[in-house]
Amino acid sequence: MKNEQTLNIKVSEFDDVCDQICSQSRTPLQSYLSLNAIKELLLMADPETAPEHRINALISEKRTQLIDSNVPYLLTALKQCNSAFIAVIHNLLERNDFYQVLQTILPELSDDDIRLLMVWAANWVKEATQLLKEGQQLDQQEYLAMRDLDKVLNPQ
Repeated sequence: MKNEQTLNIKVSEFDDVCDQICSQSRTPLQSYLSLNAIKELLLMADPETAPEHRINALISEKRTQLIDSNVPYLLTALKQCNSAFIAVIHNLLERNDFYQVLQTILPELSDDDIRLLMVWAANWVKEATQLLKEGQQLDQQEYLAMRDLDKVLNPQ
């Protein structure tokens, strides 16, 4: 015998459920991930009646909050040339969002800061690539973050 449970949410209650999810989330990332999970569950259960437009609007709002909340952290990480901290932020965001945050931050940096970051990122990626060729182990998230940073700073 199967143990089944049913989740019933009336369309009229959907906004309240989403508001409750967001208010109970401690961070924009939690809200964003929770809303995406709810969206997937609803689409799997009944793609015809899922309130996709409303949940997409909420997800977009939380995505914007997530991006905005990471701007000061990435700015600090860049000014400190802290690849591990950059990787943490990179891991929290989707790649396009990481690029968007970088594009927001770069105008706030001085020309000297940008030149320093360009050289630092290029050297970091070059050294890491060499270490990988030699069979060394590297933190994959840190490598991907720095490679993405380098692509933005030093487009080929």
